Amino acid sequence: MSLDTVDKLVVFLAKRDGIDKLVKTFQYVAKLACWHVEATRPEAADRFKKWEVASGLSRKAFRSHIFLILITLSTKWHHRKYSLIDGMK
Repeated sequence: MSLDTVDKLVVFLAKRDGIDKLVKTFQYVAKLACWHVEATRPEAADRFKKWEVASGLSRKAFRSHIFLILITLSTKWHHRKYSLIDGMK
């Protein structure tokens, strides 16, 4: 990997969408691996299934966290807006 590629990866992962896409990739790789080994190695398929579920839950938690941040910012903006209006009266 060149230094330029690493720099681009770091910038990509610094964004919220980048992290979500990376975890989504882990989730679908685990799903594919589970499907591939479920007939021959059930214990490995079980581990891949747990990895898939954990990835899905972490994505949900991450998106919920982003939603809560947006709600908090919206509420702060709403209160600030009306406190400025009240100060003008």
